[in-house]
Amino acid sequence: MRTSDIVAIFGVPEASWELDKNKQMWYYDLAWFPAGGEMRGHYVIGFDITLTNGQLVNWGGSYADFSAKQTQRVELAPAGNNTNRPIMKWFLISPNSVPSGHFVDTVGFPKIGFIPPSPSLSITQLMGVTLEERVIPDSRGSNVPSWSCDILSFPNDAERIKSLTKTSVGKRLLITINNEPAAAPVIIAPIEGGSFFIECTDPSQLHTLTNQLAQMLPSSE
Repeated sequence: MRTSDIVAIFGVPEASWELDKNKQMWYYDLAWFPAGGEMRGHYVIGFDITLTNGQLVNWGGSYADFSAKQTQRVELAPAGNNTNRPIMKWFLISPNSVPSGHFVDTVGFPKIGFIPPSPSLSITQLMGVTLEERVIPDSRGSNVPSWSCDILSFPNDAERIKSLTKTSVGKRLLITINNEPAAAPVIIAPIEGGSFFIECTDPSQLHTLTNQLAQMLPSSE
């Protein structure tokens, strides 16, 4: 992948350094989201790319451990009925126009790129959702509320998620619920085990998000 391809996908880096002759490092910020796997308990805050002669040779995530002053976790209960569940769709975003696709440009997700008319996968039911609320200090020392929906999918969907993300590392993903954008993370590693997160910092958006996710849970009846 060349520098022009990287800029087309991720934009201009927030910072760059000359490491050696013909060797650079670029850094990109990301909206904070909880890390998984061995880095669980930390937040992914960005990623860096190493370039040699204008070609990508290595990349890695940047993590931070923000000690939460308050942490609350609660499992969402099923809501609604089994006939009108919201549909979660996953689209791979392209910096270039795609046949019959459309450009995503909303208040929460401005000018993020093009998506095809059909998603790479759709999910109609979730195994479980846990809402975690944290109050963490930002870089200025202020306390910032943040919410994370820890979502667990059923095994058949987990396999499809793993397959999609395994072949799409480095690409950006748009997750919609009922055709409304809910998250647009960069895939930095394959998602295994069917567990993923949707991060939220807007209380009004959180209300809509948790209500939709609760409707995707199987009824206890």
